[in-house]
Amino acid sequence: MKKLKFLLLVVIILFYLHGIEEILTNFYLTDPLNRYFANKFQIDLRIPYYSFNIALWVILPFCYFLFSNKNWIKGLLGIIGVVMIFEFDHLIRAVMAWSYYPGLYTSLLFPVLSIFYWKEYFQWLKNPV
Repeated sequence: MKKLKFLLLVVIILFYLHGIEEILTNFYLTDPLNRYFANKFQIDLRIPYYSFNIALWVILPFCYFLFSNKNWIKGLLGIIGVVMIFEFDHLIRAVMAWSYYPGLYTSLLFPVLSIFYWKEYFQWLKNPV
């Protein structure tokens, strides 16, 4: 449990750094999922990007500080793990374009961190001590 909580702290810090990189590189202009929602609701491209990220950035510290409430934290920790998988998109798009893609630098850490995170998460689910 201590390893998972430590990994969660590292993930939280990485998500904040990743968000800063995305903001500085105008990621919201290039993300197809963001563009889809902006077009669907006919809103500015920044609105879906900031709506999702502000919600994520607010939820992350709660996950860390309320870690001991095992009943509902299992789902939130799983969602965080899924969001980390979505961050692989930066790496895939950079390889496809063979150039920098907004958010690439910090997303390079997500694949390695995801492996350790999911390993600890599943061990914790089996033995929640």
